Amino acid sequence: MVARKVRPTSPPNALVAGRKATMPIGRVVSHRRHPSLVLQMEGAAMEWKGYTLLLIAQLVAAAASGAQAQPLKERQIQARQEAELAKDVEYTNKTCGSEFTVRFDWSAVPAGALETFSAEGYCDAALEGIRRVCTDAPGKDAVKQRVKRLTCGFGRERAISLKEGSLDYTINFDSVNDADFVYAYLLNNL
Repeated sequence: MVARKVRPTSPPNALVAGRKATMPIGRVVSHRRHPSLVLQMEGAAMEWKGYTLLLIAQLVAAAASGAQAQPLKERQIQARQEAELAKDVEYTNKTCGSEFTVRFDWSAVPAGALETFSAEGYCDAALEGIRRVCTDAPGKDAVKQRVKRLTCGFGRERAISLKEGSLDYTINFDSVNDADFVYAYLLNNL
C-alpha cells in the first residue's frame, strides 16, 4: 500500500458549525447533528440525570434513616453490655445498701467504638468509684441519700455531674483511671 499525500480542501478555521468538510477519503461530513440523533442524546442525558437525582435522593434518605437505625451487630453488643451492667449495679447496690438504677445513653456513642471498647467496663469504673465511697457508714449514707440513678453516656471528654439525684457520667474511651476520677468527684460533691 502506497501512502497518499492528502491536501486539505479548506483552511483549518473553516470547520465552523454548520459547514461541511471533506474528509481525506473524499466523504463529506456535516458538523450538524441529525435531529433523531440529537433526540436520542438528549433522552439519554435526561435519563441519566433522572437516575442521578434518584440516587442522590436515596442516599439522603439512607443517611437520614441511618442516624436513627442501628445495625443488628451494634444492638446485640448494646444488649450484652446492658445485661453485664445490670449485674454490676446489683453488686454495687448490695455493697452500698442502696437501690439506685443505671442506664446507658447510647445517643453519642462513637461509630464502631463498641466493637473495640467495653462501654460496660467504663461504666463499671464509675460504679467502682461509688463502691469505694461506700467503704464506711458516712459514705454509704451519702450514696443512699444523694444517688438515685446513674447514666453513662459518651462524649469527647470525660465528665461527671450530680444533680437532683442523677449522677451523669460521660465516658471517653481514651480516659484512664476512671474509678479514681469518679471517687474523687463524689468525695467532694456528696
